[in-house]
Amino acid sequence: MLKHGKFMNQKMLLTWISILLSTIFIPISLADYNETSITVDVNVSTVTEIRINPTYLNWVQVEPGTAGGEKEIDVINIGSVNVTGMYGYLDTITVESSNPIGSSSASDYGAGGFLTMKRNESSAEHYFTGRLEWNYTDWIELSSMPTGAVSWGWFRNASSEYVWGLVNGTPLNDSGSGACNHTGSALRVNKWDDVGNTTTRDLADVASNYVNANLETETEDWGIFSFASGPWNGYCIAADANCTKLYVYKFDRRATGSTNFVGCANIAFLNTTMYIGSSELQTINLDAWVPYGIPYGDTSQGILTIYAES
Repeated sequence: MLKHGKFMNQKMLLTWISILLSTIFIPISLADYNETSITVDVNVSTVTEIRINPTYLNWVQVEPGTAGGEKEIDVINIGSVNVTGMYGYLDTITVESSNPIGSSSASDYGAGGFLTMKRNESSAEHYFTGRLEWNYTDWIELSSMPTGAVSWGWFRNASSEYVWGLVNGTPLNDSGSGACNHTGSALRVNKWDDVGNTTTRDLADVASNYVNANLETETEDWGIFSFASGPWNGYCIAADANCTKLYVYKFDRRATGSTNFVGCANIAFLNTTMYIGSSELQTINLDAWVPYGIPYGDTSQGILTIYAES
């Protein structure tokens, strides 16, 4: 009986231990789960902004009379609105501040004066983006100039040279000269690559040898011309008021103060679609055309600015 009672006590003890352990490990019921929501709204401001990749282009060892080779930049719309117009210009007018013809230093030439751009289309052509053609101070032998010509020179592309002549208008500037930005100003260019004879330097005798520009806009500093044929076909040409240089461009639409380069029928945008949406990009093709007669070495660095409007 004693052993049996002891066994019973042990059994009851084990039972209580079992019950206690079971109680300890019974999952505790949590409080009732609750879920709620809030409204989130984000308003994006209106921003027109672009980014250019890459940020540096360099052409090296380009032989005079050749092109350096085509490169590309991507202009990315990182703003919040559609870009509807895109154009570009260079600082050549500032960098190349004096006539470099005859200089033995390449740094007297602005690098931007050699840069060409084209729209990223299979049928598009390259155009100088901001080239200066300076007055040649000596008489061009065997040339015939339009009556009243006050300056002349050559338009030089990668491999050819074309004689041009500029007539000033009226009224003259305060100094009694210039006025190539006024009514009566005229610009002509020979159609043939100059080989040094009377035909390729004719701007007066045989009309089939040259083409006339159309004076479209007169500003305080520039007379804006356009051509419909010849070596400047499709270009805009700005003659400075003092008749000392020509600014050759295609995609420069600046219209601030006395600079109204947009006043030209041949002006163009760089974008190939009606608009460029946010996060979309526009590819632009560029090249460096180095004419004959440029001294060796580093030219003065230029800055290309791409402008986007929405």
